[in-house]
Amino acid sequence: TLFILVVAYVLFQSLSRLDWKIILQAVQEVPIYIFLPGIILSLVNYAILSHFDYMGVRFFKFPLSYWRTVFSAFFCYVFNLNLGSIVGGLAFRFRIYTGWGLSKDKVPFILIFSTLTNWTGYLLLLSLLMLFESMSVAHILNFPIWSLRLSGIVGTGLVIVYFVLCMTGREIMFKGKAFHFPDWKLCLVQIVSSCTQWALMALIVFYFLLYFKVEVTYQEVLFTYLMASVAGLIAHIPAGLGVIEAVFLKLQINAKSEDLVVALICFRIVYYLVPLIIALPGYLYLEVFQKTQLKQGLINDV
Repeated sequence: TLFILVVAYVLFQSLSRLDWKIILQAVQEVPIYIFLPGIILSLVNYAILSHFDYMGVRFFKFPLSYWRTVFSAFFCYVFNLNLGSIVGGLAFRFRIYTGWGLSKDKVPFILIFSTLTNWTGYLLLLSLLMLFESMSVAHILNFPIWSLRLSGIVGTGLVIVYFVLCMTGREIMFKGKAFHFPDWKLCLVQIVSSCTQWALMALIVFYFLLYFKVEVTYQEVLFTYLMASVAGLIAHIPAGLGVIEAVFLKLQINAKSEDLVVALICFRIVYYLVPLIIALPGYLYLEVFQKTQLKQGLINDV
């Protein structure tokens, strides 16, 4: 509760000073074709995210086909990012995957695998930035360089430990059952794909910042976006609405505030709004399709 109050105060302090008439006018004046590269990168990003679920399905040997999994996962990630992890990440996964005949007790394992994949890449990227871009990060956070490098070493070390556990074929116990770590090849795919999707998200933001002539490096944008994503997650605000903008304004990148916010609104349009517009009719069609398949006996009712 205290954290949410702090976030609310920071949001009000950061966003209330902006001239929203200028911001909204600037967004309206952006040509449609400028949004196209951002939309393409966003859809590629969602495709990578969808493969997180498919990797989990393959790893646990669940009876779901490739196309059923990736299209289902696309809807889950769109709703997850727009509505929050409880609704999108969990509720929609239960709804969609059980609609394909997968038992309810198997769905959480897909979520666990995709979550592990997502945050492993996040941790590695953040740690590498603290190690090799410590000067830029120190300028943003005003932290001592030695503390950033130490954090980077610890974070990188944790990812290495995970990779070693995958190489050695270790297993963990969960609810009385033994589960093996992925093999090292799948572990590499997890790390690379996760790093790629995080890097792509920051690249979309960077693209719009360049369009509005904000002088900033990609490394600064990547680090700030990684920090903003965690802040939005902790605050439990769907789509990190306002939180991402506040973090960019607070971890002051040397740029005009209105330009930063306009670029981030454009990012939200291509990364949140456009996929949501695509997902809503797609999900409705999926509901009808699954019910039709169930009536025809082509899907088992669970």
